[in-house]
Amino acid sequence: MPIIPGEKTWYLHQLDLFRGLTDEEVEEIGPMMEPRTFRPGELVIGPTTPPQRIYVVKEGTIRLFHEGPDGRQIDAGSITRGALLGVSTLFEPAQDGFLSAEAVTDVLVCVGDGWTFLRSIARWPQVMLSLALQLGARLVETEQQLGRVSGADARTRLARLLYQLARDSGDDVPGGRQIRGALTHATLARQIAASRETVTRTLAVFEAGGRIRRVGRKIVVPDLQQLAEVAGLDG
Repeated sequence: MPIIPGEKTWYLHQLDLFRGLTDEEVEEIGPMMEPRTFRPGELVIGPTTPPQRIYVVKEGTIRLFHEGPDGRQIDAGSITRGALLGVSTLFEPAQDGFLSAEAVTDVLVCVGDGWTFLRSIARWPQVMLSLALQLGARLVETEQQLGRVSGADARTRLARLLYQLARDSGDDVPGGRQIRGALTHATLARQIAASRETVTRTLAVFEAGGRIRRVGRKIVVPDLQQLAEVAGLDG
């Protein structure tokens, strides 16, 4: 997923965050951001990530999660194309329980110095408003997700994760939505804070009930609404 000359500025112009800016204004932002790729399972943001960096997601799906001192991970939702990451690291250092970000699929982000970026966009009130709304919406979603995870059993948590991945970044294929990337049982178990054996058994139950279909290491969701019902969501 390389960025060719001129594409970076074009891409930034397509994001809701920067819509309304002139070509010249977007071209001022472009040089601040450099492309970087991540493979599935790699940390985009973690305890050892250089601080005060900001990330704009160009392609792919990123999982957000909290990891406690005991290593247990609590899923906090996922983000896709157009989302902004890293703003919170400008105000507090990484620590136990800090929100981390892991690539679920192949991911391409544009990375820049956070304070330079914020000082630049501060000249444009509409961009600051869009940024505030995006961050506010994510905070609400994260709190809701953490509440669901803490009160749901493993079956429900797995259904919610698969539903979200299929809905937000799946590809339409004959017979449903195919989740991108080859998700291992160990990866899914880590994301929902369950054992690998529990995930294996639950996937088998979902497949037997027609909630999912497995094609090699790929997972296809035939009907998002049916999976949403298992997940206790509105769909």
